Amino acid sequence: EEYIRAYPYGTLASDVIGFTLADNTGYYGLEEYYNEVLNGINGREYGYYDSTLNIERTIKKAENGNSIISTIDINAQRIIQKHIKEFNDEFGSKNISILIMNPNNGEIIAMASNAEYDLNDPRNLQAILDEEEISQLTDEIKMETLNELWKNDVISSGFEPGSTFKPITIGAALEEGLVSKNSTFICDGGEQVGGSYIRCSKRSGHGEITLAEALKYSCNDALMQIANLAGRSTFYQYQTRLGLGRKTGIDLPGEEAGILISEEGLNLTELATSSFGQSFNVTNLQLAAAYSSLVNGGYYYQPHVAKKIINDKGATVKEFDKILVRQTVSEASSKFIQEAMYLTVEEGTAKWAKVPGYAVGGKTGTAQKLPRDAETYIVSFLGAVPAINPEMVMHVSIDEPQNVLRQADSSIATKLASRIMAELLPAIGIYPEGEIDYLLPKDDEDGNTDTENITTDNNPEVNNNDASNSEVNNNNDNSNSEVDDNNHSEDEADNHGSQVTEETDNTDGTTESEEVEVPIDNSFEALEEDFNPDAIDVIDPIDE
Repeated sequence: EEYIRAYPYGTLASDVIGFTLADNTGYYGLEEYYNEVLNGINGREYGYYDSTLNIERTIKKAENGNSIISTIDINAQRIIQKHIKEFNDEFGSKNISILIMNPNNGEIIAMASNAEYDLNDPRNLQAILDEEEISQLTDEIKMETLNELWKNDVISSGFEPGSTFKPITIGAALEEGLVSKNSTFICDGGEQVGGSYIRCSKRSGHGEITLAEALKYSCNDALMQIANLAGRSTFYQYQTRLGLGRKTGIDLPGEEAGILISEEGLNLTELATSSFGQSFNVTNLQLAAAYSSLVNGGYYYQPHVAKKIINDKGATVKEFDKILVRQTVSEASSKFIQEAMYLTVEEGTAKWAKVPGYAVGGKTGTAQKLPRDAETYIVSFLGAVPAINPEMVMHVSIDEPQNVLRQADSSIATKLASRIMAELLPAIGIYPEGEIDYLLPKDDEDGNTDTENITTDNNPEVNNNDASNSEVNNNNDNSNSEVDDNNHSEDEADNHGSQVTEETDNTDGTTESEEVEVPIDNSFEALEEDFNPDAIDVIDPIDE
């Protein structure tokens, strides 16, 4: 008797689940990683003649395979795949990768990229090519195209993280006592490093700024100064402590380790550019796992997709508990990062990530791809909700967004993240809590804004909510999941405003600043007018 695996959800979570072919061998995803667990053992009947020439028959009964209950939330997975499709239908991209995870135990809540395919028909290329294009492919090219389609970009494709790496640089310096929350830096627009002048995104400079403001304004100059204080040995130590340059150990095949410059190779220029996320390579998963440890109190948990194994009777064979790998930073350093990331969304470069009713913390990123003269970019957003004691970490990256005025604009990714969060958060049981008042600037009796440094006090309590989990079954059962169908209107993402400082250069060389109200429009219609030059980093050679 033969069994054929059926996938009732079609393209849903295809990157994560993987598929089986006629021989019931798993390929990609959970199917490949847990192939031996999911496959049963065939039964057999055999016989032999005894001394009296009578046939002795022996029957070995077949053993059913086990089933995997995954950490993937069906509703969350549907939501992120829907938003990827909507963005690509309207604008297009080379690739979009989205990862949602629980920072407190390493569970993957949802994971997707552009290339989704029907698990019931994995060799069908019509999801990405038309019939004429397919007919022109050689067998070799067709196989290469299929492997690219089946690849999980979230764990297998590396990129320069850009400014989303900046919290790691600051976390390392805080932990080593090289800076404190009261430290200040002078940004004059860039730093001379070796034979090059490396510019900040704000060419005229940010002036004197605090440590929190270095993140809030995404100041490359301050980050280069901080990395110089750390030195290459400490900087490299924290890159590896936070899991970069090595595989996370997630229970999926095909994970890449990323590429780090060795400690010996970190010269002054490479150290400077690495401080704001250039010159090395990470995966989406590595970055999200590292950030999770920065905002969960300082603990790095191994990411995982399997929640439990059950047998054909429904009894639990094995449960996958969270695996604490190491402590990366102290709770005090973690609390500072949480608060600074909240201010970065409320008042800084990540303001487009706001979601009404929620305290969102996060950082934007814009990374220029190689070769630099091609002027192609990956824009990204790395965030956590609630900002203090988060229950969810999200990473969104868009590789070469198309049909936009400026590809090098991180607000493209940040707006997509905001739209997703407005629908996703209530679906996974994270509900509005409002702003964190003690972190926001307040006016004194004279009407001046109090810009006192953020503190590490007051820890609002948050509720922990379990998400519904999907199931990958053995060869005798179809995949199924208990799904709570929550329909959330996209209109929940109301427009909202933000106070920012507008600077005007006068003819006499002085600068005037004025607080202005900027309406936040998280619809993509505003993309051509919005421009965030976050981390568009230019290295200019210095003429001797």
